[in-house]
Amino acid sequence: MIAVVVAMEKERTRIVSALEGAKSETFAGVKFFTGVYRGRSVAVAEAGIGKVAAAYTAAVTLMRYAPSALINTGIAGGLGVSGLCDVIAVSEAWQYDFDLTAFGEPLGKYCGKSDTALVSALLGAVKGAKTGVIATGDSFVADAAKAREIAEKFGASACDMECAAIAQVCALAGVPFAAIKVISDGAGDDAENLYEEFALKACEINARAALEAIAAAETDV
Repeated sequence: MIAVVVAMEKERTRIVSALEGAKSETFAGVKFFTGVYRGRSVAVAEAGIGKVAAAYTAAVTLMRYAPSALINTGIAGGLGVSGLCDVIAVSEAWQYDFDLTAFGEPLGKYCGKSDTALVSALLGAVKGAKTGVIATGDSFVADAAKAREIAEKFGASACDMECAAIAQVCALAGVPFAAIKVISDGAGDDAENLYEEFALKACEINARAALEAIAAAETDV
C-alpha cells in the first residue's frame, strides 16, 4: 500500500475521486480514504495545516496501514524561485523556523531526504517536473524579503507548512518518503492574492501529478 498525506480538503478530494472502491474510516481522530488506483492500494489522509497536525497524521498513518511508502503532496509557495504551477519533486526537506541560534547552532533543521527511487518515479511520471529542496515552517509566507532569505539560506525551491514534519516522521520510522508539490503562489508580497487565484488550478495539477506518481512508484502494494 502507498499512503498519501495532504493538508487540505481541496487537495484531498481530487485524489480520492480517482480511487476505485473508495471507502472512508476514522482512526485515532484522523479521517482516511482508501481505495485502488491502477492496481495499487492507496490510503489518503487529510492532516490539516501546520507541522504538528502533519507529523501526527503521518505517525498515525504509518501505525494504521504500515505502508510501503508515504507520499506528501499538495500546493506550496515558490519563494520567487519556482514559477506558478511548477511541479516540484522534493529532494530534501528542512524546517526553516527551527531555531537554536541562541546556543550557537545554525538556523533550521534538516528533516530528511526523499527516497531516490520514488523521486525517479515522480520525475518519470510527471512531464516537466523538477527536483528541489523544500523549506517548511508554521507560517504562510507572504513577504518577498523573507522568501528570498529562506530560498538563499536553505537552497529551497518551495516552502510549505507540512512537508518537513512528515519527512522527519518517515525518517524516524524508516519508511520511504517522497513529496510532490505544485506552486500556487510566489510567497512574495502578493502571495495571498496569487494563492486565491491559482490554488484550485494548482490542486488540479497536483492531483494528476500525485496519481501518476502513485501509478509509477515501484513499491509493494
